[in-house]
Amino acid sequence: MSKVKLYKYLCLGLLLLNIGLVSFFILTNGGRPAERKIFKNQAAVILNLDEEQQSLFSELAKEHGDKMRSLEREQAEVIKQHFANLINGISNAELPPRALTIEKEKIDITNQHFKDIRSLLGPEQKDKFPDFMKAALKNILSAGDNKREGRPPRRH
Repeated sequence: MSKVKLYKYLCLGLLLLNIGLVSFFILTNGGRPAERKIFKNQAAVILNLDEEQQSLFSELAKEHGDKMRSLEREQAEVIKQHFANLINGISNAELPPRALTIEKEKIDITNQHFKDIRSLLGPEQKDKFPDFMKAALKNILSAGDNKREGRPPRRH
């Protein structure tokens, strides 16, 4: 077998491997949806939710997630524009007030989300709410932690 043929086969093999890997990551979305489902199940166990409460909890979680993703996209655009302006010499070094406002909105939305979840609970379930809060905050705050489960950072 000539070197040219060998290189052709190697290139074809690498191309197929790359297509397979890209397809895998596109189809699995980097594993995040599975992690959210696992945490929803953990929350249901921690709070001892019945089926109706689980359904309401899922709706609240989806709504919260949608709001947070929307704000994160907006914040990313504000920050990208800020740095683009810095590169072009148009802006000063101060972070735009909107970026800070968005961060505050994210905190306020999450706080309201926790209040909404607490309102779903019965008296005996409210005793477990602090345990849920600890687990939820650990899940939320470690979402961008590069060391978690040895995965690379999530890309936007």
